[in-house]
Amino acid sequence: QEIGVEKLLACGRTADTDYAILKLAESPKCKPLPIAGERVAMPEPVKTASGTAVRIFGVNIIQHPLGKAKRVALRNNKVYSAEYPHLYYYTDTLEGSSGSPVFDDAWRVITLHRASIKERSEYNGNKDVGYVNQGVQMNAILAHLAETAKSDAAAAIALDQIRSEQQA
Repeated sequence: QEIGVEKLLACGRTADTDYAILKLAESPKCKPLPIAGERVAMPEPVKTASGTAVRIFGVNIIQHPLGKAKRVALRNNKVYSAEYPHLYYYTDTLEGSSGSPVFDDAWRVITLHRASIKERSEYNGNKDVGYVNQGVQMNAILAHLAETAKSDAAAAIALDQIRSEQQA
């Protein structure tokens, strides 16, 4: 379903608040995605009989790389670190994936994908990679939107709509 955009309601224009909220020309024929409003943090390491185990978790991403057909990356996308307001994770992405929703296992949007960052790291204990993906956590986006809504009527309308749709 292709829907036109009526206007820009609110946006964040920094690396910490990289988002845009648009008013669509018509209502889509689908429910909004559920949003996880809390901060995402890495699980605490667990002490085991053989040492300390680092607990990791996976994310899922729905994207349109290079503006082409939808691609879905499931489960084998490990979170590297959570340095608020960002979340860093391993997922195959290409240009055009910025703004894609990144989901937890309950299929709640926890972050919006924004970029791939060059960084030497280890994936699955044996593969040296030269990049990690970065997203802006939804908690940070909602906080920025709430602050903007104090002095911007369009942002206040967008925030009210998001809140009401998330409660429905």
